[in-house]
Amino acid sequence: LSGRGIEIGPLHRPMVKHSGMQVEYIDRCTVAELRAHYPELNELPLVEPDIIGDAETMRGVPDKSYDFLIAAHVIEHMRNPIASIEQWFRVLRPGGKLYMIVPDKRMIFDKKRVRTMLEHIIYDYRYPSLERDYEHFLDYAVHVHDKKGREAIAEADRLRDTDYSIHFHVFLPSDMIELLTWFRKNV
Repeated sequence: LSGRGIEIGPLHRPMVKHSGMQVEYIDRCTVAELRAHYPELNELPLVEPDIIGDAETMRGVPDKSYDFLIAAHVIEHMRNPIASIEQWFRVLRPGGKLYMIVPDKRMIFDKKRVRTMLEHIIYDYRYPSLERDYEHFLDYAVHVHDKKGREAIAEADRLRDTDYSIHFHVFLPSDMIELLTWFRKNV
């Protein structure tokens, strides 16, 4: 990667840079807000974003303004991954590079969750729904936080009401190849 770039939500692990990279950072919160919202991050050295904005819409970020975009451990947090990728390419110059790191659900806390199929992601793209997004919070409460029954509903409500940044979707490496192939052909 070289030239002018933007990294989405670097938190405490921004991408390593070299002298040929100028990187700006975008996150939905300032460092102070991140620490208040996610107390588990309090001891970590967080990167202060240059731009406060939404990774899904990239609202306020000009078209064709970057040579590269880094989304490390970001796509799984997007409610609408296809629309997000569409916006990420909007802010890239022609020939710009999208650099993604996507966790393999089998290797992290998402291992109990059912992987997200391409059809589900296409449906989210064509018919976004806050009500349907609640199902992701509930799935997360059950399969990541190990809640059951009323406790699962209460935990899903808490996650939704605090706008906690969960993994809305979970992938295997082959799923990302399938998603990006579909994106290239259809968007």
